[in-house]
Amino acid sequence: MNVTLFPLLVLFVFISYESKGEVVKSDSRKPRARDLGIPFDGTPGKYNAITDVEGVQVGFKTLIQGDSVRTGVTAVFPRGTDLTIR
Repeated sequence: MNVTLFPLLVLFVFISYESKGEVVKSDSRKPRARDLGIPFDGTPGKYNAITDVEGVQVGFKTLIQGDSVRTGVTAVFPRGTDLTIR
């Protein structure tokens, strides 16, 4: 399979999947590991997110249909979206 088509195939599979399950809401008030005193090397970046890492790009797509469909996909490109870089 062509390497450049693989991420598109993965994205298509996740977007076309329809979840009929129960909607689970996340509790954004849960304490973070750093807040609980778990030690980590370094300090958080500006946004405390994976996108703080130079060269990393993240894309997402959320699909909401009616009252029962809530699904989505997140793609992480550790070397950016230029797929010719090895």
